[in-house]
Amino acid sequence: MASRTLFKHMFVSAASLQGKRDHQEDRWSVDAANEADGTRAAVQFSTKGRQVNHAVPRVQISGEGPAVITLFDGHGGSVASALTSSVVGPAVFERLTQVPDPTASASAAAASSSSLWSTVSWLVGGNGGTAALTGDEAVDGEQALKESLAAAETQCLATGQCDKCGTTAACSVIGPTTIVNGNVGDSRTVLFSGGVARALSDDHKPDRPDEQQRVRAAGGVVSQRPRDCYRVWSANPAVRFGLAMSRAIGDFSLKPQGLSAAPLLSAEPEMTVTVRDFKNDEFMIAASDGVWDDLSDEEACMIVASVRAMNQEAAATNQEKMVQSCPALALCQEAYRRGSTDNITAVVVEFTPPAGSGVAVGGGVGKASMPPASKL
Repeated sequence: MASRTLFKHMFVSAASLQGKRDHQEDRWSVDAANEADGTRAAVQFSTKGRQVNHAVPRVQISGEGPAVITLFDGHGGSVASALTSSVVGPAVFERLTQVPDPTASASAAAASSSSLWSTVSWLVGGNGGTAALTGDEAVDGEQALKESLAAAETQCLATGQCDKCGTTAACSVIGPTTIVNGNVGDSRTVLFSGGVARALSDDHKPDRPDEQQRVRAAGGVVSQRPRDCYRVWSANPAVRFGLAMSRAIGDFSLKPQGLSAAPLLSAEPEMTVTVRDFKNDEFMIAASDGVWDDLSDEEACMIVASVRAMNQEAAATNQEKMVQSCPALALCQEAYRRGSTDNITAVVVEFTPPAGSGVAVGGGVGKASMPPASKL
Protein backbone atom coordinates (compact mmCIF):
# COMPACT_ATOMS: atom_id res chain seq x y z
CA MET A 1 0.00 0.00 0.00
CA ALA A 2 1.26 3.45 -0.91
CA SER A 3 2.19 5.87 1.83
CA ARG A 4 -0.13 8.68 2.82
CA THR A 5 -0.22 11.82 0.75
CA LEU A 6 2.74 14.14 1.22
CA PHE A 7 0.90 17.31 0.26
CA LYS A 8 -2.28 19.01 1.35
CA HIS A 9 -3.69 20.39 -1.89
CA MET A 10 -4.52 19.53 -5.46
CA PHE A 11 -5.48 22.08 -8.10
CA VAL A 12 -8.06 21.57 -10.85
CA SER A 13 -8.54 23.63 -14.01
CA ALA A 14 -10.99 23.04 -16.86
CA ALA A 15 -11.65 24.52 -20.29
CA SER A 16 -13.94 23.88 -23.22
CA LEU A 17 -14.05 25.39 -26.72
CA GLN A 18 -16.83 24.87 -29.23
CA GLY A 19 -14.20 25.08 -31.96
CA LYS A 20 -15.34 24.67 -35.55
CA ARG A 21 -18.47 22.69 -34.73
CA ASP A 22 -21.96 24.18 -34.99
CA HIS A 23 -22.84 23.09 -31.48
CA GLN A 24 -21.06 22.45 -28.19
CA GLU A 25 -21.72 18.84 -27.11
CA ASP A 26 -18.89 18.32 -24.59
CA ARG A 27 -19.58 18.35 -20.86
CA TRP A 28 -17.42 17.97 -17.72
CA SER A 29 -17.78 18.07 -13.95
CA VAL A 30 -15.65 18.14 -10.80
CA ASP A 31 -16.94 16.97 -7.41
CA ALA A 32 -14.27 17.19 -4.73
CA ALA A 33 -13.72 17.41 -1.01
CA ASN A 34 -12.97 20.70 0.66
CA GLU A 35 -9.24 20.92 1.30
CA ALA A 36 -9.86 21.87 4.92
CA ASP A 37 -12.35 19.34 6.21
CA GLY A 38 -13.49 17.06 3.39
CA THR A 39 -17.10 18.18 3.55
CA ARG A 40 -19.31 17.36 0.59
CA ALA A 41 -20.61 20.79 -0.40
CA ALA A 42 -17.27 22.53 -0.60
CA VAL A 43 -16.04 22.22 -4.21
CA GLN A 44 -18.47 21.23 -6.95
CA PHE A 45 -18.47 22.82 -10.39
CA SER A 46 -19.24 21.79 -13.95
CA THR A 47 -20.15 22.89 -17.47
CA LYS A 48 -23.70 23.82 -16.44
CA GLY A 49 -24.50 27.50 -16.77
CA ARG A 50 -21.22 28.42 -18.47
CA GLN A 51 -20.63 29.89 -21.93
CA VAL A 52 -20.00 27.35 -24.69
CA ASN A 53 -16.42 28.65 -24.68
CA HIS A 54 -15.17 28.83 -21.12
CA ALA A 55 -12.27 28.27 -18.76
CA VAL A 56 -12.22 27.59 -15.04
CA PRO A 57 -8.93 28.60 -13.38
CA ARG A 58 -6.89 26.63 -10.90
CA VAL A 59 -9.26 25.72 -8.07
CA GLN A 60 -7.80 24.32 -4.85
CA ILE A 61 -9.21 21.03 -3.50
CA SER A 62 -8.17 18.41 -0.96
CA GLY A 63 -4.89 16.66 -1.69
CA GLU A 64 -6.20 13.38 -0.30
CA GLY A 65 -9.49 13.30 -2.15
CA PRO A 66 -12.05 12.23 -2.76
CA ALA A 67 -12.20 13.94 -6.13
CA VAL A 68 -14.44 12.76 -8.95
CA ILE A 69 -13.42 14.08 -12.37
CA THR A 70 -15.76 13.41 -15.30
CA LEU A 71 -15.69 14.36 -18.98
CA PHE A 72 -18.27 13.51 -21.65
CA ASP A 73 -17.94 14.05 -25.42
CA GLY A 74 -21.42 13.99 -26.92
CA HIS A 75 -22.38 13.25 -30.51
CA GLY A 76 -25.67 13.54 -32.36
CA GLY A 77 -26.69 16.28 -29.94
CA SER A 78 -26.01 17.05 -26.30
CA VAL A 79 -28.89 15.18 -24.65
CA ALA A 80 -26.76 12.19 -23.62
CA SER A 81 -23.67 14.13 -22.55
CA ALA A 82 -25.66 16.72 -20.57
CA LEU A 83 -27.75 14.08 -18.80
CA THR A 84 -24.78 11.85 -18.02
CA SER A 85 -22.72 14.78 -16.75
CA SER A 86 -25.50 15.78 -14.38
CA VAL A 87 -25.81 12.24 -13.02
CA VAL A 88 -22.41 10.56 -12.72
CA GLY A 89 -20.04 12.90 -10.85
CA PRO A 90 -22.45 13.98 -8.11
CA ALA A 91 -23.76 10.43 -7.63
CA VAL A 92 -20.29 8.91 -7.29
CA PHE A 93 -19.13 11.60 -4.88
CA GLU A 94 -22.23 11.32 -2.72
CA ARG A 95 -21.92 7.54 -2.71
CA LEU A 96 -18.35 7.64 -1.46
CA THR A 97 -18.73 10.40 1.11
CA GLN A 98 -22.10 9.75 2.68
CA VAL A 99 -22.03 9.57 6.46
CA PRO A 100 -22.93 6.10 7.72
CA ASP A 101 -26.37 5.43 9.13
CA PRO A 102 -26.07 5.65 12.95
CA THR A 103 -28.48 2.72 13.19
CA ALA A 104 -26.15 0.47 11.16
CA SER A 105 -24.75 -2.67 12.72
CA ALA A 106 -21.69 -2.58 14.98
CA SER A 107 -19.62 -4.37 12.36
CA ALA A 108 -20.58 -1.79 9.74
CA ALA A 109 -19.74 1.07 12.08
CA ALA A 110 -16.37 -0.49 12.88
CA ALA A 111 -15.57 -0.94 9.21
CA SER A 112 -16.55 2.65 8.51
CA SER A 113 -14.31 4.01 11.28
CA SER A 114 -11.31 2.35 9.64
CA SER A 115 -12.01 4.05 6.30
CA LEU A 116 -9.07 4.77 4.02
CA TRP A 117 -10.27 8.34 3.61
CA SER A 118 -8.74 10.59 6.21
CA THR A 119 -11.47 13.22 6.08
CA VAL A 120 -14.65 11.34 5.15
CA SER A 121 -16.25 8.00 5.86
CA TRP A 122 -17.12 5.28 3.40
CA LEU A 123 -20.71 4.20 3.63
CA VAL A 124 -20.69 0.57 4.68
CA GLY A 125 -23.85 -1.49 4.70
CA GLY A 126 -26.25 -0.92 1.83
CA ASN A 127 -27.54 2.31 0.30
CA GLY A 128 -30.63 2.56 -1.84
CA GLY A 129 -30.31 -0.99 -3.10
CA THR A 130 -26.67 -0.67 -4.18
CA ALA A 131 -23.96 -3.07 -3.06
CA ALA A 132 -22.43 -2.40 0.34
CA LEU A 133 -19.11 -0.59 0.27
CA THR A 134 -16.09 -2.56 1.35
CA GLY A 135 -13.83 0.14 2.78
CA ASP A 136 -11.31 -0.51 -0.02
CA GLU A 137 -11.03 2.75 -1.96
CA ALA A 138 -10.20 1.07 -5.30
CA VAL A 139 -12.97 -1.52 -5.10
CA ASP A 140 -15.56 1.00 -3.95
CA GLY A 141 -14.50 3.67 -6.44
CA GLU A 142 -14.83 1.19 -9.29
CA GLN A 143 -18.22 -0.01 -8.09
CA ALA A 144 -19.52 3.55 -7.70
CA LEU A 145 -18.42 4.51 -11.21
CA LYS A 146 -19.95 1.40 -12.78
CA GLU A 147 -23.27 1.90 -10.97
CA SER A 148 -23.53 5.57 -11.87
CA LEU A 149 -22.66 5.05 -15.55
CA ALA A 150 -25.20 2.24 -15.78
CA ALA A 151 -27.81 4.54 -14.23
CA ALA A 152 -26.98 7.21 -16.81
CA GLU A 153 -27.41 4.68 -19.63
CA THR A 154 -30.84 3.73 -18.28
CA GLN A 155 -31.87 7.38 -18.01
CA CYS A 156 -30.68 8.10 -21.56
CA LEU A 157 -32.88 5.24 -22.81
CA ALA A 158 -35.84 6.64 -20.87
CA THR A 159 -35.60 10.02 -22.64
CA GLY A 160 -36.50 8.47 -25.98
CA GLN A 161 -34.09 10.96 -27.57
CA CYS A 162 -30.91 8.92 -27.73
CA ASP A 163 -31.39 6.56 -30.69
CA LYS A 164 -28.63 8.37 -32.59
CA CYS A 165 -27.35 10.52 -29.76
CA GLY A 166 -24.70 9.35 -27.34
CA THR A 167 -21.60 10.23 -25.39
CA THR A 168 -18.20 9.04 -24.31
CA ALA A 169 -17.24 8.98 -20.63
CA ALA A 170 -13.82 9.58 -19.10
CA CYS A 171 -14.25 9.36 -15.33
CA SER A 172 -11.74 9.22 -12.49
CA VAL A 173 -12.03 8.83 -8.72
CA ILE A 174 -8.93 10.18 -7.01
CA GLY A 175 -8.54 8.71 -3.54
CA PRO A 176 -5.86 8.86 -0.85
CA THR A 177 -3.73 6.16 -2.48
CA THR A 178 -5.28 5.30 -5.85
CA ILE A 179 -6.74 6.72 -9.07
CA VAL A 180 -9.66 4.66 -10.36
CA ASN A 181 -10.46 5.37 -14.00
CA GLY A 182 -13.52 4.28 -15.97
CA ASN A 183 -13.59 4.84 -19.72
CA VAL A 184 -16.29 4.50 -22.37
CA GLY A 185 -15.44 5.59 -25.92
CA ASP A 186 -12.54 7.64 -27.25
CA SER A 187 -12.02 10.36 -24.67
CA ARG A 188 -8.79 9.72 -22.77
CA THR A 189 -7.14 10.19 -19.38
CA VAL A 190 -3.37 10.59 -19.14
CA LEU A 191 -1.15 10.71 -16.04
CA PHE A 192 2.18 12.55 -16.11
CA SER A 193 4.47 10.95 -13.54
CA GLY A 194 8.24 11.05 -13.26
CA GLY A 195 8.50 12.91 -16.55
CA VAL A 196 6.60 10.19 -18.44
CA ALA A 197 3.12 10.40 -20.00
CA ARG A 198 1.06 7.32 -19.21
CA ALA A 199 -2.44 6.72 -20.58
CA LEU A 200 -4.84 5.48 -17.90
CA SER A 201 -7.38 4.50 -20.55
CA ASP A 202 -7.35 2.82 -23.96
CA ASP A 203 -9.56 4.41 -26.65
CA HIS A 204 -12.51 2.29 -27.73
CA LYS A 205 -11.99 2.49 -31.47
CA PRO A 206 -13.62 0.00 -33.87
CA ASP A 207 -10.23 -1.04 -35.29
CA ARG A 208 -8.87 -1.99 -31.86
CA PRO A 209 -8.51 -5.78 -32.28
CA ASP A 210 -10.23 -6.88 -29.09
CA GLU A 211 -13.06 -4.41 -29.56
CA GLN A 212 -13.51 -5.45 -33.18
CA GLN A 213 -13.77 -9.07 -32.09
CA ARG A 214 -16.29 -8.20 -29.38
CA VAL A 215 -18.51 -6.20 -31.76
CA ARG A 216 -18.57 -8.95 -34.36
CA ALA A 217 -19.27 -11.61 -31.74
CA ALA A 218 -22.31 -9.55 -30.68
CA GLY A 219 -23.61 -9.53 -34.25
CA GLY A 220 -22.28 -6.14 -35.31
CA VAL A 221 -20.27 -5.05 -38.32
CA VAL A 222 -16.95 -3.20 -38.34
CA SER A 223 -15.93 -1.68 -41.66
CA GLN A 224 -14.12 1.24 -43.21
CA ARG A 225 -15.61 3.05 -46.17
CA PRO A 226 -13.51 5.08 -48.63
CA ARG A 227 -12.09 8.25 -47.11
CA ASP A 228 -13.61 7.43 -43.75
CA CYS A 229 -12.56 5.92 -40.43
CA TYR A 230 -13.54 2.51 -39.11
CA ARG A 231 -17.11 2.45 -37.82
CA VAL A 232 -19.44 0.14 -35.94
CA TRP A 233 -22.62 -0.74 -37.86
CA SER A 234 -25.69 -2.80 -37.19
CA ALA A 235 -26.11 -5.95 -39.31
CA ASN A 236 -29.63 -4.67 -39.99
CA PRO A 237 -29.43 -2.69 -43.27
CA ALA A 238 -32.39 -0.59 -42.17
CA VAL A 239 -30.19 1.01 -39.47
CA ARG A 240 -28.17 3.46 -41.52
CA PHE A 241 -26.03 4.71 -38.70
CA GLY A 242 -22.37 3.96 -38.06
CA LEU A 243 -20.36 5.11 -35.08
CA ALA A 244 -16.62 5.86 -35.00
CA MET A 245 -16.20 4.26 -31.58
CA SER A 246 -16.99 0.82 -30.22
CA ARG A 247 -18.43 1.86 -26.84
CA ALA A 248 -20.76 4.69 -25.93
CA ILE A 249 -23.57 5.65 -23.61
CA GLY A 250 -26.77 6.10 -25.60
CA ASP A 251 -26.92 5.43 -29.40
CA PHE A 252 -29.74 2.93 -28.92
CA SER A 253 -30.26 2.37 -32.65
CA LEU A 254 -27.09 0.26 -32.34
CA LYS A 255 -28.50 -1.48 -29.27
CA PRO A 256 -31.63 -3.16 -30.67
CA GLN A 257 -32.00 -5.29 -27.55
CA GLY A 258 -31.94 -2.25 -25.28
CA LEU A 259 -29.96 -2.71 -22.08
CA SER A 260 -28.82 -6.23 -22.96
CA ALA A 261 -25.83 -7.89 -21.37
CA ALA A 262 -23.81 -7.96 -24.60
CA PRO A 263 -24.85 -5.23 -27.05
CA LEU A 264 -22.69 -4.68 -30.13
CA LEU A 265 -22.18 -1.10 -28.93
CA SER A 266 -21.28 -1.49 -25.27
CA ALA A 267 -21.72 1.08 -22.51
CA GLU A 268 -19.62 -0.98 -20.09
CA PRO A 269 -16.72 1.11 -18.75
CA GLU A 270 -13.20 -0.28 -19.00
CA MET A 271 -11.63 0.15 -15.57
CA THR A 272 -8.06 0.72 -14.43
CA VAL A 273 -6.63 1.27 -10.95
CA THR A 274 -3.38 3.18 -10.54
CA VAL A 275 -1.51 3.45 -7.23
CA ARG A 276 -0.60 7.06 -6.60
CA ASP A 277 3.12 7.83 -6.52
CA PHE A 278 3.47 10.88 -4.29
CA LYS A 279 7.09 11.39 -5.22
CA ASN A 280 6.62 11.43 -8.99
CA ASP A 281 2.97 12.09 -9.93
CA GLU A 282 2.69 15.62 -11.27
CA PHE A 283 -0.69 15.97 -12.99
CA MET A 284 -3.50 14.17 -14.79
CA ILE A 285 -5.32 15.22 -17.98
CA ALA A 286 -8.81 14.13 -18.99
CA ALA A 287 -9.72 15.35 -22.47
CA SER A 288 -12.03 14.77 -25.41
CA ASP A 289 -10.74 13.59 -28.78
CA GLY A 290 -10.81 17.23 -29.87
CA VAL A 291 -7.51 17.37 -27.97
CA TRP A 292 -6.14 13.89 -28.65
CA ASP A 293 -6.77 13.93 -32.42
CA ASP A 294 -4.22 16.74 -32.73
CA LEU A 295 -1.89 16.26 -29.76
CA SER A 296 -0.05 13.16 -28.62
CA ASP A 297 -0.08 12.21 -24.94
CA GLU A 298 3.49 13.49 -24.65
CA GLU A 299 2.76 16.79 -26.43
CA ALA A 300 -0.25 17.47 -24.23
CA CYS A 301 1.78 16.80 -21.10
CA MET A 302 4.58 19.11 -22.25
CA ILE A 303 2.09 21.94 -22.75
CA VAL A 304 0.67 21.53 -19.26
CA ALA A 305 4.17 21.17 -17.79
CA SER A 306 5.20 24.40 -19.49
CA VAL A 307 2.27 26.32 -18.02
CA ARG A 308 3.01 24.88 -14.59
CA ALA A 309 6.61 26.03 -14.90
CA MET A 310 5.49 29.57 -15.72
CA ASN A 311 3.13 29.58 -12.75
CA GLN A 312 5.90 28.28 -10.52
CA GLU A 313 8.28 31.00 -11.71
CA ALA A 314 5.68 33.66 -10.96
CA ALA A 315 5.21 32.26 -7.46
CA ALA A 316 8.95 31.96 -6.83
CA THR A 317 9.54 35.60 -7.77
CA ASN A 318 6.62 36.77 -5.61
CA GLN A 319 4.76 38.31 -8.54
CA GLU A 320 1.57 38.52 -6.53
CA LYS A 321 -0.28 40.53 -9.15
CA MET A 322 0.56 38.17 -11.99
CA VAL A 323 -2.49 36.22 -13.12
CA GLN A 324 -2.00 32.47 -12.88
CA SER A 325 -2.35 30.75 -16.27
CA CYS A 326 -4.93 28.02 -16.79
CA PRO A 327 -3.27 24.73 -17.90
CA ALA A 328 -6.51 23.27 -19.31
CA LEU A 329 -7.18 26.35 -21.44
CA ALA A 330 -3.63 26.38 -22.81
CA LEU A 331 -4.11 22.75 -23.87
CA CYS A 332 -7.41 23.42 -25.65
CA GLN A 333 -6.09 26.51 -27.41
CA GLU A 334 -3.06 24.62 -28.72
CA ALA A 335 -5.27 21.83 -30.09
CA TYR A 336 -7.39 24.46 -31.86
CA ARG A 337 -4.29 26.17 -33.23
CA ARG A 338 -3.13 22.86 -34.68
CA GLY A 339 -6.35 22.43 -36.59
CA SER A 340 -8.79 20.53 -34.39
CA THR A 341 -12.23 20.57 -36.01
CA ASP A 342 -14.10 19.14 -33.02
CA ASN A 343 -15.34 20.45 -29.69
CA ILE A 344 -12.25 20.68 -27.47
CA THR A 345 -12.43 20.04 -23.73
CA ALA A 346 -9.89 19.27 -21.02
CA VAL A 347 -9.74 18.97 -17.24
CA VAL A 348 -6.31 19.09 -15.58
CA VAL A 349 -5.63 17.93 -12.01
CA GLU A 350 -2.30 19.09 -10.57
CA PHE A 351 -1.10 16.79 -7.81
CA THR A 352 1.98 18.80 -6.88
CA PRO A 353 1.26 22.54 -6.89
CA PRO A 354 4.23 24.87 -7.37
CA ALA A 355 6.04 25.38 -4.07
CA GLY A 356 4.90 28.52 -2.30
CA SER A 357 2.39 29.37 -5.00
CA GLY A 358 -0.28 30.50 -2.57
CA VAL A 359 -2.81 30.24 -5.37
CA ALA A 360 -6.25 31.18 -4.10
CA VAL A 361 -9.48 29.53 -5.13
CA GLY A 362 -10.88 31.34 -8.15
CA GLY A 363 -7.66 32.75 -9.63
CA GLY A 364 -7.49 34.15 -13.16
CA VAL A 365 -7.21 32.46 -16.53
CA GLY A 366 -4.33 34.42 -17.97
CA LYS A 367 -4.52 36.61 -21.06
CA ALA A 368 -6.45 34.13 -23.18
CA SER A 369 -9.53 35.51 -24.89
CA MET A 370 -12.63 33.66 -26.01
CA PRO A 371 -15.61 34.86 -28.05
CA PRO A 372 -18.88 35.38 -26.17
CA ALA A 373 -21.54 32.78 -26.81
CA SER A 374 -24.77 31.41 -25.44
CA LYS A 375 -24.78 29.45 -22.20
CA LEU A 376 -25.02 25.68 -21.93
